[in-house]
Amino acid sequence: MIQQKNILISGTTSGIGRATALRLARENHNIITLNRPGSREEKAFQKLQATGTGTKHRYFADLSTARAVREAAAEIAREIPHLDVLINNAGVFQTKERLSKDNTELTFAVNVRAPVIITGTLLPLLKKANSGRVLFVSSELYKRANVNGDNPFSIGKFKSSNAYAHSKMLVSLLAEVLAENYPEVKYYSLHPGVIATEVFRGYPKIISTLLNKMLPGPDKAAELLSSLALESQKEPNGSYFMENVPTPLVKPPQAEQVKVQLLEYFKNQSA
Repeated sequence: MIQQKNILISGTTSGIGRATALRLARENHNIITLNRPGSREEKAFQKLQATGTGTKHRYFADLSTARAVREAAAEIAREIPHLDVLINNAGVFQTKERLSKDNTELTFAVNVRAPVIITGTLLPLLKKANSGRVLFVSSELYKRANVNGDNPFSIGKFKSSNAYAHSKMLVSLLAEVLAENYPEVKYYSLHPGVIATEVFRGYPKIISTLLNKMLPGPDKAAELLSSLALESQKEPNGSYFMENVPTPLVKPPQAEQVKVQLLEYFKNQSA
C-alpha cells in the first residue's frame, strides 16, 4: 500500500508541473499547489481536484516578487502540518530583459530567489517528515553558465540564454549546498529532458509551435519527477540527475566560493 504524502508543487498550471501534479494525485497523494492566480490556474486546479482521493490545497503568489513568495510560504507553513516533498518546478525563460515589481531581473527572481525562499521557509515542515525531500527542476543548459565567484548572483549584461543557464547552475549547486548543511532532508536537482512546455512561449509563435510538435510531452518528465519524489534513491544527497541517470555536475572553477555565497543567500532570504 502506498503511503500517502503531502506534496507541494510550484507552477502547476501547465506543462511539467501540471502533469506531475496529476500523476501524483492519481496515486492519491495530498497535493498542494503554488501558482499565480488566474483563469488558467482555476481550470488546472479543477481538474486536479477531480483526480484521486487525496486532499488538494491551493496557494497563490506572484513568484517574481519576494514579498508575495514569503507571504504564501508563511501561509503554507501555518496551515500544513508537515511536508513530505517540495517540487520547485516553476520557472521562466525570458527572451528580453524584464524586471520584477521589486526591481529584480525576472529570470533570477522566479528561477532562483523564489525556490530559495520557499525551501527555506518550509524547511521545518520538511524536517517533520520521515524522509523529507526537495526537488529543483534544472536544465542541462546549466553547463553554459559563466558564474563569477566574486558576484555569483549577477550575469552582467543581459542575454536570455545566459540568464537561464545561470539560474539553473545556481539551483543545481543549491541542492549540494543544502545537502551539506541541512542533511536531515534530501535534495536533488534534475534535468527532466527537453520537453514540449510553455518555456518556449517567449519565442516567435512559429518556432514555439514547431518545437512543441517535435518534442515529447510533459508526461515523460512527470514520470521522472514522481520517481524522485517518492522512491528511495541510493545516490548521495545533493545529486544531479540527467533525466533518470545520476550525473556529476560540471561545476564552474570557483564552485566552492559560489557555494559559500549561496549558503549565505539562502540564510538571508529564509530569515
